[in-house]
Amino acid sequence: MSLNAFHTSLPAARDVLSLAARCGLASLLAVATLASAQNASYPSSPVKAVIGWEPGGVTDLAARSLAKKLGERWGQPLLVENRPGGGGIIATAAVARARPDGYTLAFTGGSEPTIRPLVQNDPYTYARDFTPVALVTVNPIVLVANAATPFKTVADLRLDARSSQGGIPFSSSGASSTPHLIGELFSDESGIKLKHIAYKGGAPAATAVASGEVPLGFMVLSSAKPFVDAGKLRVIGITTRQRVATAPDWPTIAEQGIKDFDASVWTGVYVRKETPKAIVEKLAADVAAVLRDPEIVQSFAQLGADPGTLTLEAFGRYVRTSAEKQGAVIQRLGLGKP
Repeated sequence: MSLNAFHTSLPAARDVLSLAARCGLASLLAVATLASAQNASYPSSPVKAVIGWEPGGVTDLAARSLAKKLGERWGQPLLVENRPGGGGIIATAAVARARPDGYTLAFTGGSEPTIRPLVQNDPYTYARDFTPVALVTVNPIVLVANAATPFKTVADLRLDARSSQGGIPFSSSGASSTPHLIGELFSDESGIKLKHIAYKGGAPAATAVASGEVPLGFMVLSSAKPFVDAGKLRVIGITTRQRVATAPDWPTIAEQGIKDFDASVWTGVYVRKETPKAIVEKLAADVAAVLRDPEIVQSFAQLGADPGTLTLEAFGRYVRTSAEKQGAVIQRLGLGKP
């Protein structure tokens, strides 16, 4: 190529590069516009929330309260679908097979993302296959004592545990249940030796403490409160970091010297991992807005729960921290899957 021809070709080359740059910018603008449109129009048709438990439980009732308010906000129904079985695995699989477009949600209890993968063979895991969107309810576990015992505080337990051989017995709703693992976590972090007694459900576990069959129990607030109000149980502490609106006079375990102790039964919303970020953020913002509704606060209070207040990012960190803590307890107890 001659020197003149080379110089003649430079403007053409610059034109090509300029065109390419403009095309690239146009593509970026198109993507941004599409994401904005997805955000603004979502949802444009009914949304489904899949639950792995039978109707009538705390998770189901919380989901239906949330669905009612989100449906009103969206102008589109949020339909609750119960798919019980396999400890929630059937429901998880149904969401995992759905399109990742935000129109099929997993409404889950906290044990499914944190405990189940450690104790069951699970084809899908929340850490790998799903994105956490919103913490919906926080239902604290309550450490209670039979009212006839001398136990009133964590310090009383520590004093008694020094002379108790084999540990102080405590009840829970079953082996590997969230109350059981929180009880073991309390034992680890406080240095107070406890002995677990498993019952078949929260009601029998609460009754066992109220009747004096065992001196202590870890249970959800809704199971403990009737017995506390009747004077049969005494609250030693709740397991959330802060006191709860549903029982503001009950002290936390954290404020009794077990620094940063924070554990609970909770529910939350997840979507498929591939769901567009704009949809995830819109969904998280809408759930957060609905959870501030006084009607939601009141309906959750009847379940012994407070609405979640964590941001999208904070909820993800909360799930990871919970899984790590409970995983360590499961490993120590030898409860993990083979």
